[in-house]
Amino acid sequence: MSRTLHISDETYETIETLAREQRTTPEAIAETLLRERLTERLAVQRQNAEWAAGLDDALARSARGENTRYSSTEAFFAALGENPPESDGK
Repeated sequence: MSRTLHISDETYETIETLAREQRTTPEAIAETLLRERLTERLAVQRQNAEWAAGLDDALARSARGENTRYSSTEAFFAALGENPPESDGK
């Protein structure tokens, strides 16, 4: 099944130019571009949903007092294993 989609002349000319450069049809380029954009959009929506779920969980843990507190930025990074605490000579 196919559908007709009306686009501006300027947009069509851009698609046509891309099609010529890639030795394909304007329809194939338009289909590919739309499919790629929709895939990206769905990935962002999925990522945002996962982030929101993680945020809800973090807020619930915080409300229960379950979050770890660090005395300094250095202590936080040390806990991540990224940067061992520097000796301050004590």
